[in-house]
Amino acid sequence: MLVIKLIIISLLGSLTLKADFIEDKVINIIGQENYDLHKNLVEDVIKDKNTFYDNKNLNYTNLLKNLKEKGLLNLSLPEQTDIRVTFSLLGSNKKGFKIVKDILSNIGYSYYLTDFIQNIDGNLVWRINFKSEFALDPYTFSTELNKFRTTITDINKITNTNWEYKIDAENGILDNLQIVFLDEKLTLPMPFEPYILSLPNARELLIASSTSNSWVPKISFYDKELNALGTIEMDKVYDGLKVAIPKNSKYVKISDRYTLLNLKRGLSVLVSNSL
Repeated sequence: MLVIKLIIISLLGSLTLKADFIEDKVINIIGQENYDLHKNLVEDVIKDKNTFYDNKNLNYTNLLKNLKEKGLLNLSLPEQTDIRVTFSLLGSNKKGFKIVKDILSNIGYSYYLTDFIQNIDGNLVWRINFKSEFALDPYTFSTELNKFRTTITDINKITNTNWEYKIDAENGILDNLQIVFLDEKLTLPMPFEPYILSLPNARELLIASSTSNSWVPKISFYDKELNALGTIEMDKVYDGLKVAIPKNSKYVKISDRYTLLNLKRGLSVLVSNSL
């Protein structure tokens, strides 16, 4: 009987902590004044607390979606002003940095200044500034992050123009990533940017180029943290190439030494364990 009581007390305590945390987080994101004005609506939005959790982690995408749909996420400012956003990247720093940069570009943020970037306690802290009449939309940003298997673990709105995001990029994937399977030929169309391929555990990469191309190979290998493992750069046209894959390679970038127009007919690739 005592055990059952303790379990019930523990569950009630857990639910209370979740409720308090979500409420505090909502107040932080939408502002105390907005919360006080729409308290009943907010309480209705967050009444089913467990729907906003994945295991023990708050699902910010789901929470932000609900706040935005109810018109509670006001990001407009009285006039164009300086916006500051700080990203603290947990896990794979280089990969996370590239993912966030690509997402910012994808959602229309190409003009910003970096005013701080430093590795602190194993995490990459990157702060940017830009001018706008709107703060960065956390729901849109979170949704885009999810597409790259990257998640927000915390949001802190310091002021209407100063936001902080903690991001877990450990399992993140890169933009325009092509997955290559062992011993399966992959045909790639004409590229608009270098090919980025995710490699299986293999020893050899075979690349074939159409005779209509004028491919001058440039091939770079990276580990899972995007540390460079080696680059192969040629100075003449090739219609095919066979290269050994460096140990611990997770990604390969395939390009042309001069211009991607030399790959107008695309490439085909095959990875294998043969050497």
